[in-house]
Amino acid sequence: LKCAPRVLGSSPDRFKEIVERVKKMGFNPQRQSFVQGVNVIGRTASSTWKRKVEVYKKCGWTEEEVLVAFRKFPRCMLASESKILGAMDFLVREMGFNPSIFANRPHLISVSLRKTLIPRCSVVQVLLSKGLVDKNFSLQLLLECPENQFLKRFIIPHKEGAPELLNLYQEKLKIPN
Repeated sequence: LKCAPRVLGSSPDRFKEIVERVKKMGFNPQRQSFVQGVNVIGRTASSTWKRKVEVYKKCGWTEEEVLVAFRKFPRCMLASESKILGAMDFLVREMGFNPSIFANRPHLISVSLRKTLIPRCSVVQVLLSKGLVDKNFSLQLLLECPENQFLKRFIIPHKEGAPELLNLYQEKLKIPN
């Protein structure tokens, strides 16, 4: 009731249609993600859904990867088109990541570009250029950990080899929208 009051207020036929659609997409009705899927499908117009699928495909995902991402993190279909394009453009074009990686980690689309992605990736670019981290660093550790863990893992251990990291990180955090 708290997650999807609007969906629950729809007609019984419409609600049944939404539930069946979510089941057909492979959601387990006994999992919390099922409720999230019902919420997203219930509040997303068919035309909007198609547009979002096209945006993800434009970013390099297949239709199957869009469904995989939706099953893992239904809210990825609620992100604005500009948010999706901005995050994927930065992560793929600027950072060189394979777009398919994000189909398995779709929650990263919701991470703030300005407050997290750009500052942290800027730090990693410096570390990579100086050979201070392996190219196969943990994307999860880079983008998903709390700030104190990020600092402990990527900045503090490299104070001597790359003393500019903390200033770079703080500067990137201050960049206006």
